[in-house]
Amino acid sequence: MSVDRKSTGFTLIELIVVIIIIGILSAIFIPSYWNISRQARIGTLEGIQGAMRSAIAITRSAALTQGVRVNPSNPGGGNAQNINLVQMDGLTVEVDWRNLCPESDPELGDANGNNAISMLDFLTMEDNPWGTSTVVDGGLYTHIDNQFTLIGYDIRTTGTGGCFVRYDSFGDPMCTVELILTDC
Repeated sequence: MSVDRKSTGFTLIELIVVIIIIGILSAIFIPSYWNISRQARIGTLEGIQGAMRSAIAITRSAALTQGVRVNPSNPGGGNAQNINLVQMDGLTVEVDWRNLCPESDPELGDANGNNAISMLDFLTMEDNPWGTSTVVDGGLYTHIDNQFTLIGYDIRTTGTGGCFVRYDSFGDPMCTVELILTDC
């Protein structure tokens, strides 16, 4: 008497075929995922770049309205730039004498001892006045000094490459907002 056994498992061939199919699907979809991540990072940085450009335009308009003008040289030298303070909605903004753009990290403040706001304040991001990188919302890093505000995922203060927005408040004749997307 023979017993008919029905197999209830996978054969080695079936397992190999499934592994091959998973490998093929991975080869197709993993690069797509990385591209979507890159596009999301770039989109975020483009949004930050647009917000910076808006802050610049609003600040320059306020400065001109309040009679602050571009100067051919630093009016008073060093940090004695109190004529380069602009009032906006109860806040003080220090603008650069070359271009009337908001300084990246201002040294001055108002008569009440309040510091002028930085570019990061316009973006409502964390400020780091000591010039070192800080992680902020969404995995973004910031690095600021008196001239530059850098915001991004891979910030390089020297050399080339990275994945960030670089705001140069001392640009002449105009400040610049540049996207560095080499390593996004």
